[in-house]
Amino acid sequence: MFRFTIREVLWLTLIVAVMTGWWLESNRSQQWRQRAEIAAGQLEAENLGRMIFSDQTAVFHSLQYDAPLREAVFYTDGR
Repeated sequence: MFRFTIREVLWLTLIVAVMTGWWLESNRSQQWRQRAEIAAGQLEAENLGRMIFSDQTAVFHSLQYDAPLREAVFYTDGR
């Protein structure tokens, strides 16, 4: 029969909690990326603008506004 100390059980709990949190955040970020791509497709389908994604930014090009408002840059790297 196995015998575990409280310290070992707490370490195991910590490891499982960190792995679960990492997995949930990974799935959540993937879902948000998919939703953003769907929204960008809808913008293009309605001929309202274009959304271009990169690793650090999302750039929106509008087809309807004047030059100063035509492009909006959204930083996704925590700025």
